[in-house]
Amino acid sequence: MAVEFAVDPALLPFLGAFLFVFAIVFGLLSYAKMFGFPKNVNAAIALVFGIFAASFEPFRTGLFNILPILVIPLVILFFLVFVKEVFKPKKEGEHFDAFPPVALLAIGLILLGAFWDRINIPVEGLSSSNVLWILGIAVALLVFIVAYQQPAK
Repeated sequence: MAVEFAVDPALLPFLGAFLFVFAIVFGLLSYAKMFGFPKNVNAAIALVFGIFAASFEPFRTGLFNILPILVIPLVILFFLVFVKEVFKPKKEGEHFDAFPPVALLAIGLILLGAFWDRINIPVEGLSSSNVLWILGIAVALLVFIVAYQQPAK
């Protein structure tokens, strides 16, 4: 494991499948606003899908084998969605709810750190901690930009 977590390595397939499916479902429901549910309902729906995904052994095993490759587009996708929402022109009185993209980026970064050694992209000097620091600093800067853009209450 690239980044040491306080998690038993036997639980990593369960957590990886749960977090990946939770992030995808929550991100889609929050960003697309298909059903118009509030965030807590979207989180509950994503939680159910995540639990089902983690409990289905063939899916969990297959996903654990390809998750190191799937987590890279996940982080890039949620990062681009976050950047798009930050720099999109806002209408009067409209504000940006930064919680869903920031939470999904955090989940993606955790998965990226956990599976970095299984990705097999040999880049000299690019360890999992370097990647997480670079992406973490970029996300922190974007969070500060979002906070600065919010109107004072």
